[in-house]
Amino acid sequence: MNEPACLNLRALYGRRFRVTLEESADSWANPWYYQIKGTRGIVYPHSAKLLAVEIDNHNRIAKELADMGLRCTQDGDQEKTFVFPLERFEEVAALVKLYRRPQLTEEQRKKLRERALRNLKPKEIEVPVP
Repeated sequence: MNEPACLNLRALYGRRFRVTLEESADSWANPWYYQIKGTRGIVYPHSAKLLAVEIDNHNRIAKELADMGLRCTQDGDQEKTFVFPLERFEEVAALVKLYRRPQLTEEQRKKLRERALRNLKPKEIEVPVP
């Protein structure tokens, strides 16, 4: 049985955001288990064209998402889930404050390259004479 297609968060946003696996996942093979956590919620795939954002205990953020016109698919006392198209990702990411991957400046990259090259140079090894 083929699984339905979903948006691959790792391929789309893996260079900028920290894509992690849902707790129940045991490998990176299935993109349905990918998620991007933030300080105010979690974004994960909902379908081939939609993403979902889950908000727990942040009622003000949930209200702002609803005011943005996102469709609420799950409404609990303190938790809500909204779905949104890929085009709205940047807005949602900013509001939910998704965790970003560290970005290096050119100067930092240069220093890392130099350090790596220093460590790759062959070192003299003293062999004890019997």
